[in-house]
Amino acid sequence: MQEINLYDLMRYYAKNWLNLLGALFVGAIIGVAYTGLIQTPLYKSEATMIVTGRTSAADTTTNNNYAELFKSRLVLETVVREKGYNGSYEQLLARTTAVTDKNTDVLKVSIADPDPKTSQLLLTASVDTFKERASNIFKNSENIKSVDTASLPSKPFNVKTVMQVGLAMAATFFAAIIALFFVYDYKNSNPARTRATEKRAKKTSRQAKKNNTSTTDTDAKKATVSSRTKNVNTPAADAVEDELWAVEENATDDEEIVAAAQPKKASKQSGKKPEKASKRGKKAGKSATKK
Repeated sequence: MQEINLYDLMRYYAKNWLNLLGALFVGAIIGVAYTGLIQTPLYKSEATMIVTGRTSAADTTTNNNYAELFKSRLVLETVVREKGYNGSYEQLLARTTAVTDKNTDVLKVSIADPDPKTSQLLLTASVDTFKERASNIFKNSENIKSVDTASLPSKPFNVKTVMQVGLAMAATFFAAIIALFFVYDYKNSNPARTRATEKRAKKTSRQAKKNNTSTTDTDAKKATVSSRTKNVNTPAADAVEDELWAVEENATDDEEIVAAAQPKKASKQSGKKPEKASKRGKKAGKSATKK
């Protein structure tokens, strides 16, 4: 890699601004397509519980145990079985959260689902099952109080159209920046090869222009011939052509009449010649008798 001139690099980027703009456009299309066609919107129902009767800092471990119990098979598999959840325990666990606020007795739980009512139903059932299982294990279920019952979500929590489209546009833009940088570096590292490639490209474009020009000329000639043909095929031209055919037919009839008349004249002439010869013979005989 040769030393890079930052000014030339910026000029190269400015020269290829259409490529960068196209990358932003492609990123916007990808972001919108992912958000609208690929991503599954999930509605999260949330609830809050509080653990009362905490006497020391060691009870923090107990709160963590409650959080893990809420996500256990003992609770969630019961919900899957009783509520007819269309999925497995692992799928429900992936959409379930249970966290405790630091230095507090608050336990926040949530369940997400493509259907908002289903998420609320699943969370309500999970809270009830959790309290029942906790009473069996810790023998102090009365210490778990519900602060906020399961909410009915109105918007999907995982769909953020503006942010996702912006991230997609930024990703494609930086990808275009990196690609153009490597192209710039390649051209600077191989100037002779680059010039040869540019010459071939120019030659190809010129040849294509010539081919287009010849094709255009041929089309123009064809159009001229067709226009002339259209101009000739007019009613006036048809009338002239009919007159020419009539003249030719009349001439043909005259020739036939002349040809038919010639044999008759020949026969008449051949008949007159013997008569004249006989008359001359008679005259010669008469003159000889007189003598």
